[in-house]
Amino acid sequence: DEMAALVALEPDDIEHRNRLAQFYLGTGRAADAEAILRENIEREPDVIEHKVTLVNFLQAQESWDSAEAQMQAFVSETPEDSTLRLALAQFYDASGYEDDAEAVFNAVIEIGGDEAPALAARNRLAARLLQEGEPAQAEQLIEEVIAANPRDADALTMRGSMRLSRNELFDAITDFRTVLRDVPDSPNALLGLARSHSRNGEPDLALDAYRLLATVSANDANLLVEVAQFLLDREEFDEAEQLMNDALGNIGSELPLLEALFQIQRAEGNVQRAAATAERVIVAHPDSPVGPYLYGLTREAAEDPEGAEAQYRHALELNPR
Repeated sequence: DEMAALVALEPDDIEHRNRLAQFYLGTGRAADAEAILRENIEREPDVIEHKVTLVNFLQAQESWDSAEAQMQAFVSETPEDSTLRLALAQFYDASGYEDDAEAVFNAVIEIGGDEAPALAARNRLAARLLQEGEPAQAEQLIEEVIAANPRDADALTMRGSMRLSRNELFDAITDFRTVLRDVPDSPNALLGLARSHSRNGEPDLALDAYRLLATVSANDANLLVEVAQFLLDREEFDEAEQLMNDALGNIGSELPLLEALFQIQRAEGNVQRAAATAERVIVAHPDSPVGPYLYGLTREAAEDPEGAEAQYRHALELNPR
């Protein structure tokens, strides 16, 4: 076919070869697709991505066990390759095998020293330790990363978040701004910076960071709700409402977005628009008690106690606890 002919003309073009593999897979020729992926590895044996692509293929087309066996075989071929061993750790991590992942991450650190894969392994272990409530151990790993690479974005973001939690606001701001110099669209750094400035009594600087956050996180409902709440606290009603309407258009009728829009309209004193939003909640989330409860609030504001009571009772029926 035409695609195979193109690969024959340009056999070293990996992009063409991957497209041919996808074509084979889409037409039920999994064995031919696998052969292409294995040939990519033969042509460029030092490119880790080719090996990871094959492993992902085996997991999807055969089984997790066959994918693990293949990844282990790759590692055995070059046991001192810390990048490949990091890929194995990430494979276990993504599969939920936390103990296996931790063991391999530690092996990457032992083999890699201060190389990039070892720093990435330290960051992943530090993130896990933070989740497990072990900040002291996490911070030790984070400081090791920053000592080796003072501009490591993941490590600086985690340290900034820890400093924010300890109310070390100047240092937290410094960490987040260092990240943003290299990665200006980092959502985590922008969020940390906004929160740090807000807590530090610098609302205008916090607003700047929140506005940038809304731009780079246009599909993250929870982050957008936090931005809207900050705008609401400043009584920036029009901007907050527009932000939620844009988010609803981009993401869909997510309950947190609709709730935030309702609260903005209610705070502004626009009962009619708030009631319309409550009705949207009822339509979009008919099994949730939130819609009737919100609509009950608007009935109460409209001095309709019977209508409010009916809505509150309906909310209790949906959630009797």
